[in-house]
Amino acid sequence: MSWKEEKLGELFEITSGGTPSRDNPDFFSGNIPWFKTGDLKSYRLTNSEEFITQEALENSAAKIFPKDTVLLAMYGATIGAAGILSIEVATNQACAAFLPSKHVNPEFL
Repeated sequence: MSWKEEKLGELFEITSGGTPSRDNPDFFSGNIPWFKTGDLKSYRLTNSEEFITQEALENSAAKIFPKDTVLLAMYGATIGAAGILSIEVATNQACAAFLPSKHVNPEFL
């Protein structure tokens, strides 16, 4: 058996999140888990330190990623840190999000 070589972009939709304006503290008083790269501390990601509102989602580049999305820290002190979402969350722009794919098990990625 031989391995087939594929580009990640052919196997996954890859995107990132965004940060709601910190000038509006109300954006960070919601119930939507919001991850930063510093939250990528375990293999399975189950909780966050911060939460945002629906209004924050609607007024920023933040978006909700589904369970089994693989997050990867793209830069900063945590570059290379990774984890698999066990819950739906929104993320900042420093997290690359590899959305679930029928082609690859997230545990393998």
